[in-house]
Amino acid sequence: MTKLHSKLNEKLEKLFEDNYGLLVSQAISFRPKNQSELDEYIQVAAIGMMKAYENYDEERSKFSTFAIVCIRNSLKNHIRKESKPRPITADLEWWPVKEELHLEDILPDDITDVEFIIIIMKLEGYTYKEISDTIRIPILRVKNKLYNTYRKIRKANEV
Repeated sequence: MTKLHSKLNEKLEKLFEDNYGLLVSQAISFRPKNQSELDEYIQVAAIGMMKAYENYDEERSKFSTFAIVCIRNSLKNHIRKESKPRPITADLEWWPVKEELHLEDILPDDITDVEFIIIIMKLEGYTYKEISDTIRIPILRVKNKLYNTYRKIRKANEV
């Protein structure tokens, strides 16, 4: 049992040595805010690589191709789980008063859950494609909903 355990550890060490750049590049692609968040993302990416190692079938693809998918999925799931409702502030360009605002203070009552999710994701820097993939609606519909949400916010907060 000890030999098998040691052999497995050697394989995993080699795997991480050979693919460390892949882990870091995938972690960075999720735009961490600081060094500690980058370190956290690298650890989550490492877990994704372990899952890739466990489930890899060499007849279907190259390991790196499969690993990227597993790593990105691990990072997305981690970020989803870690995102907690918190006050979101935004300096809205179109708002006449140039001060930091809490989004919750200016949102109209008639905003839908989907509109709320879209505006939060957009303010957090997600692309239209990422938003579309997350909530499973077409990109054009995401853009339209965002535009309509901005209109609702302007109308509800006319000065």
